[in-house]
Amino acid sequence: MADLDELALAMPQATKEVSDDGRPSYHVHGKLFCFHRRQRPDAVDPETGERMDDVLMFRVADLDEKDLLLADDRGIFFTTPHFNATRPC
Repeated sequence: MADLDELALAMPQATKEVSDDGRPSYHVHGKLFCFHRRQRPDAVDPETGERMDDVLMFRVADLDEKDLLLADDRGIFFTTPHFNATRPC
């Protein structure tokens, strides 16, 4: 999370917005590509069962790209039921 600003704002024409509670979101040409999610009941640490407070949400182009990220063997990407749509929103 400490490197988030540097990495996100390195994208060409990226901008940052900050919510009232201090969570950043990043946009290119007005379209969101990443934001820091607040704690939610559907994002829990599988080892402790505690709600995670350091979750980044990434917008991807399509379900194939999402599946590719979820297939990463490191297990750092996950989805929640809220985002398990079968079609783009």
